[in-house]
Amino acid sequence: MSMGRPVLFTDGSLRTLERIGIESGAAAASGYDERWLQDLIQACPTVLPTSEIEPGFGQLIPVSTEVYCGHGYIDNLFVTANGGIAIVETKLWRNPEARRIVVAQALDYASALAGMSYGQFESAALGGIFSSREVKPNSLHSIVAGYGGALEEAAFIDAVSLNLRRGRMLVLAAGDGMRAETEALADLLQSHAGARFTFALVAIELFRTSSAEILAVPRTIAKTVLIERGVVRIADDRVSIIAPEPSLTASSTKVATANRTTMTEDMFMEAMALRDPLLPDAIRAFLDRIANLGVTPDWLASLNLKWRGGADGAINLGYIGLDGTVSTSATNWKVGIAVARDYQEEMAKISGGRLVQRSEANGPFLAAADGRGSVLIETLLPDHADEWLAAMKRFIERVERMQQQLE
Repeated sequence: MSMGRPVLFTDGSLRTLERIGIESGAAAASGYDERWLQDLIQACPTVLPTSEIEPGFGQLIPVSTEVYCGHGYIDNLFVTANGGIAIVETKLWRNPEARRIVVAQALDYASALAGMSYGQFESAALGGIFSSREVKPNSLHSIVAGYGGALEEAAFIDAVSLNLRRGRMLVLAAGDGMRAETEALADLLQSHAGARFTFALVAIELFRTSSAEILAVPRTIAKTVLIERGVVRIADDRVSIIAPEPSLTASSTKVATANRTTMTEDMFMEAMALRDPLLPDAIRAFLDRIANLGVTPDWLASLNLKWRGGADGAINLGYIGLDGTVSTSATNWKVGIAVARDYQEEMAKISGGRLVQRSEANGPFLAAADGRGSVLIETLLPDHADEWLAAMKRFIERVERMQQQLE
């Protein structure tokens, strides 16, 4: 794919940016090589579009580079405050065979991590390279402890251990000049079907201004959904592989699998199961039913229930947090307080909660009976699925009538 030269506007003036190629090792006359890219990603992981790839994964916290995993050295290792694991392989992709090797290498590293205990993983992580300005940490948890939302050490160890056992992690191959050859990619991913990872190809392109400023532009080239249901057997919470038939549409850059899901959805349902083992199935059944109304899930840090028929875009009919709380405050935003209030009053009646409005600008929102806490998802599903569905249907009908009157 070709592209024009980017232009940078600053204070009314414009400058054309010069493309800089990332080069290999000693041949890097520009000074920008694979190691430079590796250091950039470690120092500034926000350059990776992880919120686009897995919206609920969380902030990448740098651990170390050159992490030995038994199958080679992982270029960049990250964790999240809630025990997520991410690895990045930074290489140049100059021909199809090189691209295939890099992808295979990244997936092999993910498989190696999936066979580790927490102690082995921590030892490998702490054995990597840290910045010369940093004091080497004495534990993996000490790296995340200062970040917002960090789990207590015991809970963090449990979360990391579970993700290792299930092979659940974010695996990225980042480089310059890459293309998505999805047929070859599908074969590689199917060969690692027992791991519940999300894999993505990320291009990071460099541009230089006339004053030698460097602009790094990331692009997601291709990404997968989880490879799990129908192809994974879990015994004693360990993964074994049952290879599925390859499935890929020629026009898509997303690798497709049967019963596909995302790691964000997988982790959300796992959190719901901790609240009540029946909740995941109840939520999935409810999602199937409200799909007939045009309400679909938007998997972000929370599960957003979006009706796509609004004249001004999708209308949020509620979102369910990882802590099980149900919020309807966003329903006010697109339709106004008066229309939203009817729906929310129904929700309060169904859940045994009450409606609270502390600001005329923000409108009413659903609260627990005490007016301070939040309504929890288990007060609605599965026992009140029919009533919630009916409330959504009446809300949608009211909005549609309102839109017709405005036409």
